[in-house]
Amino acid sequence: MHPILFRLGPITVHTYGVLLAAAYLVGMAVVSAEARRVGADRERVMDWMFWGIVGAIVGARLLYVAINAGYYLHHPGEVFAVWNGGLVFYGGVAGAAVASLTYLLPRRLPAWQYADLLAPAVALGQGIGRWGCLAAGCCYGKRTDVAWAIHFHDANSLAPTGVGLHPTQIYDSLAGLCIFAILWAFRRRKRFDGEVMLLYLALYSVARSTVELFRGDGERGLLFHGHLSTSQLISAGVVVVAGCLYLYRRRATRADQA
Repeated sequence: MHPILFRLGPITVHTYGVLLAAAYLVGMAVVSAEARRVGADRERVMDWMFWGIVGAIVGARLLYVAINAGYYLHHPGEVFAVWNGGLVFYGGVAGAAVASLTYLLPRRLPAWQYADLLAPAVALGQGIGRWGCLAAGCCYGKRTDVAWAIHFHDANSLAPTGVGLHPTQIYDSLAGLCIFAILWAFRRRKRFDGEVMLLYLALYSVARSTVELFRGDGERGLLFHGHLSTSQLISAGVVVVAGCLYLYRRRATRADQA
């Protein structure tokens, strides 16, 4: 599509980076509003968000580099070139979790409550950020001749040019927006802290595994002779873990209320 938004002398502004920044800013606004609604300390929440975002970017990039280690061993200068795409969401989840717990636990802040504040914002951020992927051409789909196929023509695009591809970036964006709508409606009816985040993890994992069926980029990591992607394998594990945590949190809440 349009990987480069504009150039200003020696400075190149990438569309991917602008939309990723927009996704983070919108997400922070949503978390801030939710913190106000539930009476959480907004200053603490914003500090936590900052470190969580740093952890998410580092974790997302590290997992992508690890999956494509062979390439980056020969191109070490590109390890930090995140403006070209190359962030794996599940790496971001791990990085954000580590950074968040490092911040929250020593201060004895309610980690599960904070997680619920974050969940809708992450889904909305994905709905916005995936348009950055579309602009850059990363996370592209398999070749197809369906009526809604998209074609990339920009020489700077990371996707194959001149052929019809599944618009997987749009599929992911729509999935994120739908999940956001579900979580936003559900958040006021949750029965225990952590339920919104666990619902998000389950819904996202199912959506991600489904969209992976239409992805055409091998850089995301393929297993078992290309029949399973790294993200699909991780998604299966996330669903299991989210289910176990849901049962644990529900029982703990009932025990506290007894």
